[in-house]
Amino acid sequence: MTANTESADLLVPATTGTDQEATKNNAILRWKRVTNPSGPQPRPRHGHRAVNIKELMVVFGGGNEGIVDELHVYNTATNQWYVPATKGDVPPGCAAYGFVVDGTRILVFGGMVEYGKYSNELYELQATKWEWKKLRPKPPESGLPPCRRLGHSFTLVGDRIYLFGGLANESDDPKNNIPKYLNDLYILEIKNNQLQWEMPTTFGESPPPRESHTAVSWYDKKNKKYWLVIYGGMSGCRLGDLWLLDTDTMSWTRPRTSGPLPLPRSLHSSTLIGNRMYVFGGWVPLVMEDVVKVEKHEKEWKCTNTLACLNLETMTWEELDLDTEEENMPRARAGHCAVGIHTRLYIWSGRDGYRKAWNNQVCCKDLWYLEVERPAAASRVQLVRASTHSLELCWPSVPSAAYYILEVQKIPQPPPTVTPAPPTPTPAPVPPAIAPPAAMPTLGSPIPTMSSPAAAAGSMSPLTNAGIAAGLTSGEPLLQQPIIKTLQGRATASPMAVSPSHQVQAVSPLMSVASPNIQQISSPVHNPPGLQSPTPMAAVPSSPVHSVTSPQHQQQQPQQMQRIVTKVQ
Repeated sequence: MTANTESADLLVPATTGTDQEATKNNAILRWKRVTNPSGPQPRPRHGHRAVNIKELMVVFGGGNEGIVDELHVYNTATNQWYVPATKGDVPPGCAAYGFVVDGTRILVFGGMVEYGKYSNELYELQATKWEWKKLRPKPPESGLPPCRRLGHSFTLVGDRIYLFGGLANESDDPKNNIPKYLNDLYILEIKNNQLQWEMPTTFGESPPPRESHTAVSWYDKKNKKYWLVIYGGMSGCRLGDLWLLDTDTMSWTRPRTSGPLPLPRSLHSSTLIGNRMYVFGGWVPLVMEDVVKVEKHEKEWKCTNTLACLNLETMTWEELDLDTEEENMPRARAGHCAVGIHTRLYIWSGRDGYRKAWNNQVCCKDLWYLEVERPAAASRVQLVRASTHSLELCWPSVPSAAYYILEVQKIPQPPPTVTPAPPTPTPAPVPPAIAPPAAMPTLGSPIPTMSSPAAAAGSMSPLTNAGIAAGLTSGEPLLQQPIIKTLQGRATASPMAVSPSHQVQAVSPLMSVASPNIQQISSPVHNPPGLQSPTPMAAVPSSPVHSVTSPQHQQQQPQQMQRIVTKVQ
């Protein structure tokens, strides 16, 4: 039985398999709009960027009626916006800049600070105390540091940041903009706070110059290496090419992909969740009769709200089964921000391609998320206490889970194992008593005699044969401590039926950024006919350390207890 806290975001038809990939391929994905957030909400904008620190989405810069230096934070667990009080060297407002997070340290590089004026300055924001600091990395040992630019990618790969491409202004006059597309590659060493730019030597054909593209860092578990993945962008026309940089050999390759190719685009977002890169929105060329007329219509573009998915393990563009009802889809947009938090893809704001009468962009002010995978099952479900009428269970909170499904299964009771009583020892034979001669005088009481082994056994104290017999017939289990067996596994779409005699009520937990709460439910349990009530056990502490993660606190359960299986949807 389930208790829903909100409508499901991942609609899964009934299946019999438990494999997550099979479930995902049959799932219908549905966008969900975030409603009624608390706190001061930021003004709509485009050209901003966002990163996530655990459950927090941190948004900086961008603008619409002027570029701003505002910093906003959205807590996805509590549905709350807030503006942290910052201090230090606050950078000027910028748009189309590089934004990356390393732990709790956020780095900002470059961007447009005003029309025609670009930046190549580097700033750091320490999120533990919301303090800004301007950084001055050393230039490369041979060559110049990166020039002023916008629309570049700035990606953390391991413990180094890769800067690629962008758009520069070859004119010294900001009002006389002479654009230059870039395809240079820099590496910023940030290990041990030794900041220095490097100009690495690369091999193979490099990607063509571009701006407003995207880049993600992907760790290939099979080959145990990091890849820098470049996709799309703008270079006079929209681009739809894909490039990989092997960060071990510094070799560029253009991989072959399978599946339906998405339209070329720029000012889109690419977000890595698991081994998949999710590409949303952006500017795309017009499509006429299902043929992209890039040469003829290269100046005719539109915003899109399409979502593409690239499986980086197989290099396959996968088709997603999306709920395309208009009310369940974000508006088409470009220049938005996107982050991946656990199994959810979040997008916020951006421009929709239209202009107001006074030449300002029309920006979206909505926040959406998409559950792209089923949340993982709870790591452990543990019995806290049990009585003849109820069970109390606990499990750690699962981030982004909307509700839980708890299944109780009956385990057939095996026949009891009877330990045979030890054999009664046979006493040593005693020689028969010899009657004294009639003439011999009696000195005292007669010497007692043992007529049979049974009589000897009856006179042996205190073996309590009756107690042994009582123990064999009392029906008390041989194991006095309950046994709990926790089954772990992926969730299935169709849980097994629960016996009507076992009433289970599940509740959705409160979610916390710092430390998930331990969830507890109390559920009445009625014993089926023929099963005896379990012996009550002592309460187990419900703290995360003792009742969830410490195996030594797992208790044993009598054979008539139920096995607990949790399934998360």
